[in-house]
Amino acid sequence: MSDGFRAFPDIVRADPLRIAIDTRAGGIPGHEARRRLFLDHRITAEVATGAAIVAVIGAGSVPDTDRFFEALHTLPSPLTADPVGGGAGGVLRLPAPGAAKLTAREAFLSAALVVSAQDAVGRISADTLAAYPPGIDNVLPGEAITAETVRFLQRTAAAPSGHVSGALDPGVTRLRVVA
Repeated sequence: MSDGFRAFPDIVRADPLRIAIDTRAGGIPGHEARRRLFLDHRITAEVATGAAIVAVIGAGSVPDTDRFFEALHTLPSPLTADPVGGGAGGVLRLPAPGAAKLTAREAFLSAALVVSAQDAVGRISADTLAAYPPGIDNVLPGEAITAETVRFLQRTAAAPSGHVSGALDPGVTRLRVVA
């Protein structure tokens, strides 16, 4: 865990009650880390991907950080599965953003139509799509949809506990594009 993500100019705020933990550093997929934390330590992570878990601190509660860190350090290693979007060495590769073709307002207010995810490649998105966790937008209205982003979102959606906020369907098989 680190605050290194603040080095990116497009990160403007962080939710202090949600802690995204990159499990790749410890050599374990997020799904397995979530399962082991619950089974072995009765610690519940909000959600997991192939490369991360998200811990939630309840408002007004005082977390037992020593217990939590101890549980994290007992997780097994090495990496046993390829993380979502990962490649050799378990490096998560987020898709590059598509080119901005319209402002978000223009795209959001434009007439839109629903097409298959494959047919959406190269078209302009009418929606915001965010793989969770961490829940940071991968596609904004007005951006061109890339094949790389479609693959990433579909892999995330297919993973256990995977979710794409803003998607029309759980498998991200259809997308809304500017007409």
